[in-house]
Amino acid sequence: MIRRTVQRERAPMPLAERKYRYDAAGQLTEIEDRYQGYTDYRYDPIGRLIEAKSPVDRERFAFDPASNIVDPPATAGTRTSVSYAREDSTLPAQVPKVLGNLLKAYAGMHFAYDARGNLIHRRSAQGEQRYEWDAFNRLHAARVEEATRRSEARYYYDALGRRIAKDVNGTRTVFGWDGDTLAYETTEEGVTHYVYEADSFVPLVQFVADAVHGIPTLVWHPDDHYVPEEDPLRQVPQRTSDAHVFYYHCDQIGTPLMMTDELGEVVWEASYKAWGEAQQVIARASKAAGIAPKNPLRFQGQQLDDETGLAYNRHRYYDASVGRFISVDPIKLSGGFNLYQYAPASTGWIDPLGLNKTCPMMVNPRRLQSRQGPSEMTGNKVKRYASAMRAQGGYGAFPPVEAADVGDGKLVIVDGHHRAEAAMKAGIPEVPVNVAQVSPEEAEQLKEEADMAKAERLNRCQY
Repeated sequence: MIRRTVQRERAPMPLAERKYRYDAAGQLTEIEDRYQGYTDYRYDPIGRLIEAKSPVDRERFAFDPASNIVDPPATAGTRTSVSYAREDSTLPAQVPKVLGNLLKAYAGMHFAYDARGNLIHRRSAQGEQRYEWDAFNRLHAARVEEATRRSEARYYYDALGRRIAKDVNGTRTVFGWDGDTLAYETTEEGVTHYVYEADSFVPLVQFVADAVHGIPTLVWHPDDHYVPEEDPLRQVPQRTSDAHVFYYHCDQIGTPLMMTDELGEVVWEASYKAWGEAQQVIARASKAAGIAPKNPLRFQGQQLDDETGLAYNRHRYYDASVGRFISVDPIKLSGGFNLYQYAPASTGWIDPLGLNKTCPMMVNPRRLQSRQGPSEMTGNKVKRYASAMRAQGGYGAFPPVEAADVGDGKLVIVDGHHRAEAAMKAGIPEVPVNVAQVSPEEAEQLKEEADMAKAERLNRCQY
């Protein structure tokens, strides 16, 4: 993305306008926002974010060799408590030692873990939070005693590990899912439904309505006869009010920046620190709906919990104040060598499932190796996609192709074969690709499947 403009019809000025600039490596270096000014980003030689500077804040980050975010080294003239006699480490004295990637202290916060690597205690100047975990390393309960919030929460999950409910200070919220995306959440106050861009975790629309309180159930007696029309399963709850719609407007990685109502009025907006912590959130009552919307969605796949400040990220919980997860990656080393890392940089990488970070990058579609031979490709689908790309003058709003880095600079398609094939037919020079790191075993399997698909294409060309 290089530019995003939100313009109301017949309005003299846009509601929002952003321009994005990148370096030769494809890393975001500058955001020019019409109303918030410039934000500049700097990276180290291996692509890790080391500075984010905006008109209201300047954040600096340092990393140890395992890519744990640690406190930056003290500048000249600043007192430091770092010991320069560390005989048990080969690291420079300025680099904090983070054994097993268990971060014990950062930015004035202190952390403690259980034997399985789950965070169980967080202490800061604001107070403390304590966490309990179940046998599947899922957050089961949280107790918060801080200056700005006090809460007790319990969390519940289905057989697939998706969070389906939470109780916070006696108030229950129930969640519904469509695969791995949050479809709705409901409380006694109301229900909110979410709609996303096709094949992605980027929110598009939010629908808000009064809560559905269910259908009266008749008391059954042995002498009663079954009447199908009275069966509660065949009844439809009466609508008490109309649903209201709010539209999302997101940044280059799909994080909500703004919401508008049916009239095009801005009713919610937020600005964030580098790793997703909200600096400012402003919610306004909608004239069309008569309510001020709420938005828990943050980075792709994340739902913010106000009671803890953590974000539920499908398989794990993410702490934006430290830029890392609070438990070990369930897929272990398949998700990377650092089991707590979110990403090298939050400006281009995403991890919607809390398992494996990906970074959309622009790639020539001819560089992508397909795992599907001609017999598995639907010709009409490819033609339809190619026609749409030609009509819109580029790849357009099609979802990024999902690919795996299998080594030696080779990228094998995991999902999006038809989109990649259509881009080649339409003459599109570059397409967005989410590149994931995979284990050596998975890489070999993907390369074998790509070789088989290539052999099928060659055999077909010979006849």
